[in-house]
Amino acid sequence: MIKETGEKFKDEAHIIYVNSSIQDETKLGKLMQDFWCKRGEEMNYDVLAERVSFFKEKKEGVNQMCEILDEVKEEGKNEGKIELLVDLVKTGVLSISEAAKKIKMSEEEFKKYL
Repeated sequence: MIKETGEKFKDEAHIIYVNSSIQDETKLGKLMQDFWCKRGEEMNYDVLAERVSFFKEKKEGVNQMCEILDEVKEEGKNEGKIELLVDLVKTGVLSISEAAKKIKMSEEEFKKYL
């Protein structure tokens, strides 16, 4: 529910907004402080500190993070291509068949984006 208006969120998700600049001595304040840290050794919570250290400081973790970021980047490129192709189909520049071939999808898969 949106506190100021009393309206419910339409996505039916449970969302909690937190002001991360409040970094007091409460458990939540300490967690917010951890989210601003660049190194695990500066953090309050050991589990989070260990994971941050692994992904930022250990070679295996850095490699995993690079792979994940490459995947995310590639997904973003594909989403951009699909959006462009959808626009071209909607404006009549390309047929569904032509657009699907360009993105290496079946026509049925491509139609889901229309």
